[in-house]
Amino acid sequence: MESIKPGHDELKLIYARNSQIVSASLGIDEMALLSVARGKYYGLNGPATRIWEILDKPRTASEVCRALLAEFDVDPEICRLDTRDLLEELVAEGLVQVVPNGA
Repeated sequence: MESIKPGHDELKLIYARNSQIVSASLGIDEMALLSVARGKYYGLNGPATRIWEILDKPRTASEVCRALLAEFDVDPEICRLDTRDLLEELVAEGLVQVVPNGA
């Protein structure tokens, strides 16, 4: 798994769910994730849940933002920054993996 470095061109990265993570819907806008390897449970809600759902297939941050902008009333720059921050957290926790585009 690649870590995201400051200044890295995040738009060329493809984000994919870690196939070892167990997830379950807890209702509308809530998701529980379990990392057996880390022995940790995670809870997502709101837009974070939607990002997890969008990542049902590997996607770039730009693709994730386009999907969110179509569904939520949010400023495009705020969406980009918040999505980037969440994706970085998900990668840091091993819930999502990053693959450079074209690899």
